[in-house]
Amino acid sequence: MVDADTGPREEAFVRARTAILGLVDRAFGPESNPPLEDLFTLLDHAISRREYYLGEPWNVLENVRRNFSLALMFAINRATDRAPRTARTFYRSLAADLLDQRLAAHQKGDPFSFILVNWDCLLENSLYWCLREAGGFRRADVDYCCYTSPLDVTSPHQPSILQRALGIFNIKVIKLHGSTNWLLCPNCNRMYTGLGGNHEQQHSYVVPQYCPKCSPGGASGAEEGGVGSPELTPFLITPTFLKVFDNPHIQTSWHNAQIELAEAARVVFIGYSLPQADYHFRTLLRRAIRGDINVEVVLTPADRPARNCPRVARPAYAAYRYAEFFGEDRLTIHLQGTEGYFRPVVARDSLKGKLERLRRRFGHLPAPRN
Repeated sequence: MVDADTGPREEAFVRARTAILGLVDRAFGPESNPPLEDLFTLLDHAISRREYYLGEPWNVLENVRRNFSLALMFAINRATDRAPRTARTFYRSLAADLLDQRLAAHQKGDPFSFILVNWDCLLENSLYWCLREAGGFRRADVDYCCYTSPLDVTSPHQPSILQRALGIFNIKVIKLHGSTNWLLCPNCNRMYTGLGGNHEQQHSYVVPQYCPKCSPGGASGAEEGGVGSPELTPFLITPTFLKVFDNPHIQTSWHNAQIELAEAARVVFIGYSLPQADYHFRTLLRRAIRGDINVEVVLTPADRPARNCPRVARPAYAAYRYAEFFGEDRLTIHLQGTEGYFRPVVARDSLKGKLERLRRRFGHLPAPRN
């Protein structure tokens, strides 16, 4: 639902929703609710073959697909921004612990990394909230392990590839399917993110943005969006059976994910169901994780089949898929969910106490380099 008093971002969302629903009604029938995989595969198939579908040429379908991606970005960013207070407090407390561990490991340390297959930015937003509260901007940063650029001057994010050289404590967040805070220039192929910026996320990523490097007049031309200014596009690997990973940014992300997994002394899966259809990621896991590494999996009780579950039905449960994939002898399954798994870490101190400790740590660091 959209409020009657809409701003530019809501208007953009309404336009996208109208185009999408019109196509869905014609393709699948009125009031249908098709899986995202079916809809994106239908669009990608027609677009890749430069074909018509339902009387629409491929370039019109390409615009519908882009609008669909914008609608997803809007919906996910809005849900992230409006997460319940208890959830925000929990993830901010966890983020404060992660920052504390990263600073304690010093510059040459590499205590952990995150490999994400989802699009949302809850982890990054929580880390940046802690950095803002603890005075840590340009002292620590999210490292996407590919070449990123700040979306505008309000974003304190430093390009991931430069962070170590600038003496910044990097926290590796490798996103294999793109992100709802990534925008790509179709001309120069730069990837922008507004991490930590002053704008609301829906505004930053749904209202049209233009490349400041390719627009006539530079940044000022990009703000105006004049003739010749390339409009930035969402960077999401959508749930289609025709996934394409030919962009250099995403290829770099996958390469770094393989290195992190190959060098890991401990691998923990959190809330990931290891579906059979995700064969790209399953292949990466098979190639990268060493046979002598113990694997932990954080799921919920509903993810484990009952003792009397028929064998034919067991592959529908994530715990069974993990046991089949890794073998039970090297697998530890936790069934208390994400918050239950991290609760001992989060409960060690109050969020206020953790932020105060981070302020002291950042206060003892050298001044950030320009």
